[in-house]
Amino acid sequence: MNPKAIILALSTVALAGCSTPRKPIPLPNGGQGFSVSCINDQETCYKDAATTCKGPYELTDRTSQITYLGYGQTMTTLTYMVECKKQ
Repeated sequence: MNPKAIILALSTVALAGCSTPRKPIPLPNGGQGFSVSCINDQETCYKDAATTCKGPYELTDRTSQITYLGYGQTMTTLTYMVECKKQ
């Protein structure tokens, strides 16, 4: 299989997870938040967090994971924990 086709397929699957409805999760501070993930682009995470919260939010934690895809290609998965703020 073509390496670019593999990368495209993996990216599509990963990005599909970003469009699913989010369930609230408990935060360490006792509040309620959401986990927002995206691939290779933190701006997408920020926009997704604003959409999920329907407005302002606070970034409470973030992680990144780099996956080697072969042929010198990598994919970075960014996961942000956000707490929605009241408007």
